[in-house]
Amino acid sequence: MLQSHDQEASRLPALRIALRSTVWFLVSSTLATATIALMVPSAPPAPAPSPPPAAPTWEPTMGRASDALEACQLRVMVVARDPLEAPIVDAKLSLARVGSDRTLEVWAALTDSGGAHRFAALPQGLYHLTVAAPGRPLTASPVFRCDESSARGFVHVTAPDAGAALAGRITGLFGKAVAGAELLVAQPEGAQSTFAGVAHVRVDEDGRFSTTLAKGRYQLLATAPSHTAQMQMVTIGEEAKAKTVFALEFTPRVEGRVVDEEGGPVRDALVHLGATYDPKAGRSSARTDAEGRFSLAVAGGQALHLSARGEGLLGSVDLQPVTSLSGLSGVQIVAHAGRVLRGAVQNVDGSPKPYADVAFRVRDLGLSGVERADAEGRFVLSGMPLLADVEVWADGNATGAWGAVVAGPHDENVLLTYVAPAYR
Repeated sequence: MLQSHDQEASRLPALRIALRSTVWFLVSSTLATATIALMVPSAPPAPAPSPPPAAPTWEPTMGRASDALEACQLRVMVVARDPLEAPIVDAKLSLARVGSDRTLEVWAALTDSGGAHRFAALPQGLYHLTVAAPGRPLTASPVFRCDESSARGFVHVTAPDAGAALAGRITGLFGKAVAGAELLVAQPEGAQSTFAGVAHVRVDEDGRFSTTLAKGRYQLLATAPSHTAQMQMVTIGEEAKAKTVFALEFTPRVEGRVVDEEGGPVRDALVHLGATYDPKAGRSSARTDAEGRFSLAVAGGQALHLSARGEGLLGSVDLQPVTSLSGLSGVQIVAHAGRVLRGAVQNVDGSPKPYADVAFRVRDLGLSGVERADAEGRFVLSGMPLLADVEVWADGNATGAWGAVVAGPHDENVLLTYVAPAYR
């Protein structure tokens, strides 16, 4: 369930969306008019590197789950371009914490007399900040990531001076409004004149939306629960108003929870629709929320095999084909302790490859992902299936998935060799 938090402002309506494209969650570009600075205590100088060991050590040096950050802070400053850097009072701020396929919760606030506001006690995750200054076009700041490396952030936003209106409507089946619809706005890479992130635009009960944007080219993504997201490109120019309409297609969904053996929720578990044999083939996936809930788009009439991995646990379930437009709800995936696969990544000369990306795939489950090795090239893959082969390779190397090491059920350690592509 989407939560809404009100900080020094009127309450925003609850937003509940299902996003289909991860590009809307990974925008990290920075503009001169909207910058982000992370305030993190400086680390002591790193010790001199030691010679690589004769044999790899299989325990990583990354932090434990018990060391995870509890909360973050984000300070926002909103100023005008003209007069130069003048603080803007009562600018509306909407901070949305987003998952891999939906908005999880929203905080609303107004800037104070100094044009500032501080969001506190933020849980870990990715955040989109939308800024609506009085009498000025909408804008968005760079994505803020709350994790162990960025406990505190500062966002400086320069509000555009002028723009033009954008209005439209989002509809679903039979041209009717869709409950929970939302419009996301971003600027394409290379054309980011006023947007450095993703803005969330409210859609009313009749499916209509209206906002003001500065001149430029924009990507509009219309989303709604149980519907396929739709993207359009628009150019905002000197004209007084731009209008666009989205007609979303209904998509059946499977909804349920991932729990452990004691019935507790498994948070941030990745739920896959599998199996798959093509590493480049797209497939439906979603992450669970704090209560272990997930919502996954599926194709009607298709037998389903769902797998979920998170917190070192792994579970799966087989379902009958979905024949109803309403999809399937109440599905429960019980996750059990999986096996742990340890390894290391080395270069061709035998030296460790620090911070290498390690890709893995379990074909029978449709399970795949990428984990990051530590400074010595060591990594741990938890929640792996007990009785299935796991393909592991150094992501981005010359051979790709075709050169993967296959770890069988009785293999505990793997050693990967990274071979740089010839075109680099």
